[in-house]
Amino acid sequence: MTAMAAGVARGRGLRIDEVAASEQAKATLFGFAGFEQPMLQRLDPPGGANTIMYALLALEAGRHPADRVTDAMVFNMVAQQQMAGDWEFGGIARPPIADGSFPTTVLSMRALQLYASLAARRSSTTASHAPGPGCFRRSPGRLKTRT
Repeated sequence: MTAMAAGVARGRGLRIDEVAASEQAKATLFGFAGFEQPMLQRLDPPGGANTIMYALLALEAGRHPADRVTDAMVFNMVAQQQMAGDWEFGGIARPPIADGSFPTTVLSMRALQLYASLAARRSSTTASHAPGPGCFRRSPGRLKTRT
């Protein structure tokens, strides 16, 4: 959330500590770097899509470009989307901003706007490490249904 606030402040012309913002983005990325391959295998990181979504938003606020780790984060996040199109809010609700799947879905969609098209574009030009074309299509075998 701090990185997101700093990004908004930067966008409005306020001066922020760019070194601190860059270091925070590096720390966020480092936290997910070890999960790159497991995320591609749907071994979800702690906190699932919720954690990935906030991390992608923080990375974007820190002006971090798409790379192998963000590609894996996008792939995993898309795979966690529910049949109804939302992202499940897994955890204890913290009203008013995190009360259910609606805010999680809106923020997830924003994170995908920022990084999914970059990951798809990268996968069509660098097949060595990125998921292949069509990697963002959802497989019915990977989805949970609500009861």
